[in-house]
Amino acid sequence: VNIRDCGAVGGGQTLCTESIQQAIDRCADSGGGTVTVPPGTFLTHTVFLKSNVNFHLAKGAVLLGSTDPRAFRRAVVYADGIENAAITGLGTIDGQGFKTHYPTSGPRHNNICLYKSRNIRVQDVTLTNAPSWVFRIQQCDGVMVRGVRIYSFANENNDGIDIDCSERVRISDCEIVSGDDAIVIKSTGPRPCRNVTVTNCVLKTRC
Repeated sequence: VNIRDCGAVGGGQTLCTESIQQAIDRCADSGGGTVTVPPGTFLTHTVFLKSNVNFHLAKGAVLLGSTDPRAFRRAVVYADGIENAAITGLGTIDGQGFKTHYPTSGPRHNNICLYKSRNIRVQDVTLTNAPSWVFRIQQCDGVMVRGVRIYSFANENNDGIDIDCSERVRISDCEIVSGDDAIVIKSTGPRPCRNVTVTNCVLKTRC
């Protein structure tokens, strides 16, 4: 499913959340497949990834988070309790998370948050300008992150990847340039991190 076929308009001025979510839901309801974000800039609030869906950002595609901090539930792309899904492609998720719109004292979200999900793959995408941590993997089991590029200095607490209370996580071949910790392994809840492997990454941080 191409998000343009569901009414998404490029240019970065028209809010496309409903069209993008409709494409994801339509794909999931049909048993799964690929949702394509084509070249262009598409403005959005939170979109919810679904099981068995590959959310594919084509080369030249930009998923642009809006500057309204009240419009987000945890992330620009949020996976909550799903399985067998992916975020792939050579496109970009730009959170527009600058302090002008997202002061340190206010609500701030991630570019990607995977929560209580299983068997998720994130590959080749570029993540930039998150309001807070760029990419959070929380209480997940079986996550592969490969070839991801992260460039984030838009705000405070711009960690690259936070692996939180998760297990069977593999991160490889990534380039992370961040204003805070590049990769963090932590447990903010009762569940420990287990079986985490990080290989062949280039990490640079101001922290």
